[in-house]
Amino acid sequence: MPWVTPESDEGVPVLGKLDWRYADEAERHRLCLVCGLKLDDPVWFFRTREGEVIYEGLHGRCARLSLAHCPHLTSLDGPEPVSVDEWWLMSLTPAEREGLGYDW
Repeated sequence: MPWVTPESDEGVPVLGKLDWRYADEAERHRLCLVCGLKLDDPVWFFRTREGEVIYEGLHGRCARLSLAHCPHLTSLDGPEPVSVDEWWLMSLTPAEREGLGYDW
């Protein structure tokens, strides 16, 4: 289960959603959204074919696991299903991240 996945009041994971407290912590402390551990270069991001960068950074392995298993990244279900072939993984250097407004 991804580190940033919130739970319902009954303690059930709410897949396809982010717990923004963890997402903010990930951004502030340069942590992976999936495992919650410190990120090293390269940092991986999802982007659409149109070039929009999605979410915060991930480890390469965590990004690939997400792409393979997260229901909201597939056309199977989720709040806004998107076919897997619509997502691309990309790594960004520190200079490239700065150009997108990331200060880490």
